[in-house]
Amino acid sequence: MCKIYEREGGLYYPARRNATIREVEAQGKIWLENVKGILDDIVSGKSTTFTLAAIPKLLNAYDFYYSICNGESANDYIRGIRLSTAGLWAKGDKSISETDLVLELLKEVKRDNRTLDSKYSMFALGVLGDWVKDLTSYGEFRNIPKSEAYSRLNYIINDDLFAYLGTKEQASAKARWISTYTLSETELDTLDADTLWAYIGFAQSALFFNRKFDEFEESLMSLFSKLMARDDIPLFVRKAIEIHLSKSQIA
Repeated sequence: MCKIYEREGGLYYPARRNATIREVEAQGKIWLENVKGILDDIVSGKSTTFTLAAIPKLLNAYDFYYSICNGESANDYIRGIRLSTAGLWAKGDKSISETDLVLELLKEVKRDNRTLDSKYSMFALGVLGDWVKDLTSYGEFRNIPKSEAYSRLNYIINDDLFAYLGTKEQASAKARWISTYTLSETELDTLDADTLWAYIGFAQSALFFNRKFDEFEESLMSLFSKLMARDDIPLFVRKAIEIHLSKSQIA
């Protein structure tokens, strides 16, 4: 739905208006209400279908689509879900990984740390420090799935690590980590869809970090084409990628 909205010019400035854009917004409000119900059920323990593991993807989509349909963010609601998720995780519900939980909390630290209870920011920033320490000590993450490693790196490459490494050292360290985790074409073909999706986020950050702007579009389109070739991606994700590739004329 959001890719259709983008294709029709809804993200332009000034935004275009047509029947398709209005329909995407109307359907979006129905979708948002249904997903809000799912999110509320998950954190209240009423859901028999979803666990906390579903929170990051649901929130990411909810956040973006809410802004499209309402012209403003749902920051307070989203913070509430994130903090409720953290509370459940702390009480023993480990259906969401520590990586995903911390990345959600770091979004709140970035957005508005002044109004965030310090226990959440101290925990998230402390774990981030541990991630940086692991990378500097071992050159890579140990004993975690590749998808989590790429999700962590996507955040770390974009973050200012001055507090952990200073200015000069963080640049050289990020370059080393990017080199370590960049895969060959053959290696990419061995990844499952979820790991490849996480790798695409990492690759996007790496291209920006290395200022390879002239390679950006071609590299990402190649990776999306690889993702399209997987038979383990959901139908609507496939359709969204098709729109994206078609828009770039590399279908």
